[in-house]
Amino acid sequence: MKKLRVYLDTSVIGGCFDTEFSEWSEVLMDDFRSGRYLAVVSDVVEKEIEAAPDFVRDLYTEILELPAEIVRVDEDALLLVERYMEQHVLTQRFMDDMLHIALGACRT
Repeated sequence: MKKLRVYLDTSVIGGCFDTEFSEWSEVLMDDFRSGRYLAVVSDVVEKEIEAAPDFVRDLYTEILELPAEIVRVDEDALLLVERYMEQHVLTQRFMDDMLHIALGACRT
C-alpha cells in the first residue's frame, strides 16, 4: 500500500509549540516519525523557516532527517495560484499561503 503523503506548511510545524494546536500537531509528527505518513515540505517552507525561532527550525531539521520529500514551486503550482487570484480566493498579499495550498493540491 502506498504511504499517504502529507504536505506541511510552516504553521503546522510551529503548531507543535502552540498550546492551541500542539496536541494535533504532535500526533501528526508521531505519524511521520513512525513512518505511517510521509512528510512533504516545500521550498516555500524552507524560506519561511529561516525567520522562525530556533526550536521550530530544529523540528524542521528533524522532519528533513525522517523520510521526507521536498517539493519545489513549479509551473503547475503557479498556474493554480493564478487561478486562485482570478477567482479572488486570496490576494497577492497572501502569495505564500496560496503557494502552500497549490503545492499541497498539486504535489501530494
